[in-house]
Amino acid sequence: MVVKTITPPVEKAVPTVSTSQEVITRIINDREVRGHLHSNGGGFVAETAHVEETAFVGENAMVLGNAQVSGSARVLHDAEVSGNAKVFGEARVFGNARVSDYAWVYGKAEVSESARVYGKAKVYGNAHVKGHAGVFEYAQVYGDAWVYGKAEVSGDAGVFGHASVSAHAEVFGHAEVFGHAHVSDYAKVFGDAEISGKAYVFGKAYVFGNAHILGKAEIGTGSFTSMSITSTEEAQLYLKTMEYLETKLEEMQETSYANQVMNETLSPRGSKGKIYEQNYGSAIQAPKKFVRPFRQQQKDSEEFNETMSPRGPAKKKKEKEEEE
Repeated sequence: MVVKTITPPVEKAVPTVSTSQEVITRIINDREVRGHLHSNGGGFVAETAHVEETAFVGENAMVLGNAQVSGSARVLHDAEVSGNAKVFGEARVFGNARVSDYAWVYGKAEVSESARVYGKAKVYGNAHVKGHAGVFEYAQVYGDAWVYGKAEVSGDAGVFGHASVSAHAEVFGHAEVFGHAHVSDYAKVFGDAEISGKAYVFGKAYVFGNAHILGKAEIGTGSFTSMSITSTEEAQLYLKTMEYLETKLEEMQETSYANQVMNETLSPRGSKGKIYEQNYGSAIQAPKKFVRPFRQQQKDSEEFNETMSPRGPAKKKKEKEEEE
């Protein structure tokens, strides 16, 4: 997927004048904030913030709190850097973007449009975060990676290399997306999962646990997996296997019977093997890693439901503490 780099219009520097350090007051979020207009760009800098003379702060941009902007960094348009955030190197924050808390944006990274980088997240290298995307907690986006749309990268997750996360996709936990991999739509990647190579995870797919999706594998629709898949063919085989089992299980009323039939179906020597072979041909030779008892599949499903939300476990823990 080719993504064009967006180069924002360059704001003309406001000439340095003797009044640039004159203390002024602005009402921000219903509070009076004392500061001055930065000599290089004319943007507002709170008296508690620090902006080096070499950095550029555009006329409508603001640097607030204890934030620091240094080097050749540029804060343009209506962008804001606040809290204890740092923007340095040749990084650019523009549009209506926000960098706050203890977040760092540096190198030649760009945060634009209505993107948010906060918590202790880091965006660096040649990475781009744009649209309404969010990078937060301890997440890192670097290299030539792109995070855009309404995508979110959080927890200790990393997106790097030439990878991209877009639309409403979420990457969290300790998950990593790298290489030329792409996660899109409403897909979620979490746990210790890794998406790499030219793999594509899309639709409402969920990849979690210690799963590794690599090569040119594609995982989509409403599937979820904690297994490792290494190619497009294997991914298709996995999806066909799950599709067939789900269809059969819907017809079964008792769990014990379902377990028995599943084991027979997935066995090349099983009595149900002929039916499966007629439907999917060589799919009968499904890798052993796809063969798992019904109870284990249930366990994975329960684990998935518990962990699919990055805030799920933490929220339950908090509720438990409050009850005690």
